[in-house]
Amino acid sequence: MCIYGVLQERLMTIPYGGTDEEPETAEMFTSSVFLVLMNRLVTVCVSALGIVLTGDSFKITTPLNLYAAIAFANLVTTVCQVRVARFPNQAARVVAGCPPVHT
Repeated sequence: MCIYGVLQERLMTIPYGGTDEEPETAEMFTSSVFLVLMNRLVTVCVSALGIVLTGDSFKITTPLNLYAAIAFANLVTTVCQVRVARFPNQAARVVAGCPPVHT
C-alpha cells in the first residue's frame, strides 16, 4: 500500500514529457478520475482472477443495493484523495491527518 501511495504521489506531482532543452513543454497529470477508474479496473481484474484460481463462484448472494452507499462513499473518498495528491507532499498529508498525541 505504501508503494501505491508513493507511485500515486509521483504521478500527480512530477511533470512528464518535455526535454532538457524545452522543460516548459512538460505537463502535469491532471485526470484524477481516470487514475481512480484504472485503479478500480485493475482491482476488478485481480479479484476475478482470484475467484477463478480459488474455484469460487461469481454468483452474488447479497442484494446489490446494500453495497451502493458504501461503494459510492469509497469512490468519492478515493477521488478526493487523488485530487489532494496534487498539492502538498505525502509527509505533510500524513502529519496533517494525524491526531495530536496527548501524554
